[in-house]
Amino acid sequence: MDRAQTAGPSPKLISGKYALLAVVAIGLAGAAGGWWYRQSLQRRPLELWGREAASLMVRAPNVELCRLEATTNGALSNAIKADGHAYEPLDCVDAGRMPGFLHLRHSLLNDYSFDWADAASGEHDWGYLIRFRDDAKTATLLISRDFGYALLVETGAKACVRPVGPGIEQVLGDRSRASGF
Repeated sequence: MDRAQTAGPSPKLISGKYALLAVVAIGLAGAAGGWWYRQSLQRRPLELWGREAASLMVRAPNVELCRLEATTNGALSNAIKADGHAYEPLDCVDAGRMPGFLHLRHSLLNDYSFDWADAASGEHDWGYLIRFRDDAKTATLLISRDFGYALLVETGAKACVRPVGPGIEQVLGDRSRASGF
């Protein structure tokens, strides 16, 4: 007797087109889930900063980092006014290629980077300026000396960034130690 005749019917295999459709469906579900997750992480930061400023924070080709010093001469052309005080930007550098800066840019749009329970009200001692520019558009972000608060100068939006304060301190602090910044 022939071996093929005694083995019985061969098992049914999944057709190639069904396997391909299953892989495509799983891929689409994963992409949709990833999109939804990212949107949920960015909802409150986008509301805080505004879409245009948020876009500049992530994509602006020109990024400048400056140390701030309080000044009594608020009439200076480059003076930044915040919380009723004037600050003069000093020792400005191109921050776009600083180690860790890309991660810092993205963390400014991540819900987990903020302590939403802290109203961030009151005055803060602003120590750093990060200016994001793309042509005529600008977003100017001030960071407090204790790395716990951020203020968007153009809108006055203020937030507690203590959850990522150590990371901000590491990025900005590395720059300050390296150059006397």
